[in-house]
This record gives sequence, structure tokens and C-alpha cells, in this order.
Amino acid sequence: MSTFEQTRNMQSQEHFTVIEIDVPVVDGVCTVDGVPGFGTPLSCDQPSNAMRTYKFTQVDAPYLPESGILRLITSISESPASLKDGQGLASRGTASISIVDEKGIDPNPFAPAVTQEVINQGTFLAKLNARNILANRELRIKNYRVEPNGSIDLVNGAQTRYYIVESFDYSKNGRWIIKCKDELSKVDISESVWPLPLEGAFRGDVNNSSTTWLVDANVTYLAGDTVRSGDELFKITSVSSIGTGAASITTSLRGKPIVYTKFLSLTEVDSHDVDDEIFVCEVSNNEKIYDLLERILLDVGVDALFIPKSDWVAEIDEWLPNARINTLWIESEDTSEILERILSNYMISMWFDPVDREVKLSAISAWKQSKSSIAEGNEIDDDTVKKTKNEVLRATRAIITYDKPFLASPKSVENYRKASLFKRSELEDADFYGKPKTKLFDFSSILDKDSADLLVNRHVNRYINPSKYSWTTQESKLNFSTGDVV
Repeated sequence: MSTFEQTRNMQSQEHFTVIEIDVPVVDGVCTVDGVPGFGTPLSCDQPSNAMRTYKFTQVDAPYLPESGILRLITSISESPASLKDGQGLASRGTASISIVDEKGIDPNPFAPAVTQEVINQGTFLAKLNARNILANRELRIKNYRVEPNGSIDLVNGAQTRYYIVESFDYSKNGRWIIKCKDELSKVDISESVWPLPLEGAFRGDVNNSSTTWLVDANVTYLAGDTVRSGDELFKITSVSSIGTGAASITTSLRGKPIVYTKFLSLTEVDSHDVDDEIFVCEVSNNEKIYDLLERILLDVGVDALFIPKSDWVAEIDEWLPNARINTLWIESEDTSEILERILSNYMISMWFDPVDREVKLSAISAWKQSKSSIAEGNEIDDDTVKKTKNEVLRATRAIITYDKPFLASPKSVENYRKASLFKRSELEDADFYGKPKTKLFDFSSILDKDSADLLVNRHVNRYINPSKYSWTTQESKLNFSTGDVV
């Protein structure tokens, strides 16, 4: 039983692809300083009042029962999201489309400024690009098959994959290249941070015994929040005049442990100066993994429609039913690094599915049951299977160091109190590998003993003897997706 990623091969079947791009337009009156415009927000003083869908297909596509689909596509290359063993967060899905230009037609033929002379000038794609902002527009790749009876169903017959346009650039020889990323790129996780910084600061000096301080008027401090300044953590007990020039907060006694349902951190007392940063911490208080992951994605702007929460709950409750996260998030970090830390600590994979338009989660376990079977000569083309040993992942033992009582202390080994080790020593004698091979995890401040023990156990049992498989599957036999266990 293994988890596979898919390789598509559709060349042996009669198929074609339609690319669709939605662009806002101005129908009707369109002027620029009283002069007729070209029917787009960039070329009109008027705002958009409609959307137009531009459609393209391959230059050699079969006859299509719909007018207005331009035969300009010369090639399409897609790289689906690729799961990364041990890292949690998959690579992003991308696509590249090569498209030839055409003279004598115009993308806005009914706009006031588009005369026959304008139609005859320039090329379709050059004008489309000049009149519109195409970056971040939705793009759909719709794959069709011609049915055995020769019919084509353009309405319901497509498998659709959703992307957004990253760039639309002229290449050479009359060709344009459209670069796309999956829809999760609307919020580039690698370019965002979490927790979101709020720019809080002290309005006066703070000695090492005071419990009431003057604070900025910009941040909405709340009773129950934990805040950090320097290496000291404070739990707010009350607030006053928040949002005004007289804002102040009162905290519990300085130097006391930070406790919610459970103990979260120790802290040491220090003095602070006017304008020193106040960072409002995010709190995980007996938080379920799926709740934390959802909260992070929503905070950085991922659309809630992309998060299939019920699927996440079912998956994690099956494989990590008792896992709870108890910690403070005391500084802003790269969102992708935060997600990778959480996902790798609990052996969960996360990726974006451009067909379902959802962020998927899958727990990684050697005991996970397969969904289906695939066989050479059926789902797998004959003589296409390649198997390579993945020595980098192999481990006969794994160890993780965890439990950091002072969360604001440096990330070095002396600041962690516990470790969890699992080993399969029978595989290390001369009859097998002959020596240990250890996976050393990064230090963790979010795991408890049960979760740490589970992590090292699952890692070793999954990666005792790992291999990577690849093969070719015909489109009509493609009945599995990224993340499926088969």
C-alpha cells in the first residue's frame, strides 16, 4: 500500500481543451475625457458593468458546436500540486499555455472606439493585453473528450481545473505565454505572515513591577489576551479607554506563568521603554488541529469556500482524535513555515485541488487503508512503472525534542525539557541495514507527550523502506487523485 501522485497521458485519445478567461468590460457608454473608449475599465471613465469570457482551444481541435472559441493554443503544460514527504505543505500547482496571435479581429468589437480601421490594426492578444489587467483573473482549463459517437458536450462534458493568471506576456514569433498558479495563490502563503502584526507599542516607560501601562490607540487590546514585549509575556486582566489617546491595560502579576486551560509558558520580568513593541499573541488553548489550520488560512485571506471543514474534521478525528494544541504564537513568521511546522509535527499533508477547488488534508500513516486498486495493463500502461528507492527518507529510528517552558527563550536544545524516541532496532542488525539511520526532527513547542510519541512511531513505520513510484495512466482510466492511497 502506497500513496501515489499521478502522471497524465491523454495523447492516445481524441480530446481537446478549452481555456476560458473572465474579464470585466464596459458595455454601452464608454468614454475617456469625452473621447470614445475601448470597452474596458482601463480604457473607459465608466466602471465595468459586465463580464466577458474569452475562450481559446487548440489550433487542431475538432469542430466545436459553439462560435467564438478561437483556435490559437499551441501547447498546454500543467504541473499539479506535488506532495512533499515529511514537509506537510505541498508545492503549488502551475500551468503554462502557449498561444498564437491573430490579426483582423478585436477583443471588444462593439466598443465605441473600435472601428473597422482599429479591427484591422494590431493583433487580438496584443489588444486584449493592452486594454485589460489580466493578472489575478480566473482561468479555467476545461478538458473534453470526443465521445465514441462523435458528439461533444461543451456544457457538461469537461473536467475543469481552476487557476488564476500570474502573467500574460509576449514571447516571440507571434506567441504569447500565459503563466498560471492554483487559486491558493490569490493569497501567496509564502509571502504572508502569521500571526498578523498589529503595530502595538507602549506610550510610556514600564518598570519591572507595574501592572498597569499606557498603550497605543491603534490596537484593540482585550481582557484575556496575552501580549509580549521583548522576552516578557503578560496576560491582560482588564483594559481601559481602548482605541483612544488614554488607552491602558492592566495585567496579572508580573513573572507569573501564563495559564489558560493548561500551562502555556513561563516568563521573566523586565523593564520596557516608551515605543517598545507590544505584540499581541495568538493563543492555542486546547485547540484542535483543523481549527488552528482553518484560523491561519482565514487570517491570511484564504477564501472560506476553499476550506472543506467537515472533510478536515473527519480525516483528523480518525487519525489524530486526541491531539490538542496548547501554545502561544509569540511572533510573526512566514505563514508557509508555520503551516509546515504544524503539518510535519502531526504527519499531515496539505495541498490545493484545482478540480474540487479545495484545500485538501490527509493524515500520513502506514496503517491507512487504500481506497482502490490499480493494475498494470489497466489503470497503469504496460511497462511504464518506475520504482526508485528513497534513501533520504528511510529511518530506523526517529527522535524529537519538545516542551519549551519559556516560549520567548531562544530555539536551542537547552531550552527544551523532553524528548521522544522510537526505533526499530531489529532492522539495524547485520541481516538488514547493519546500522541505525535516524530522523532528527526540529524542536517543537506545540507537541505534548502523546503527540510526540505518535509522530516518531508513525514516521519510522512509514519510512522503514520507502520507494517512489511513477507510471503513465490513460485519461479514460484515471480514477484516482493526488493524495489517494491505492
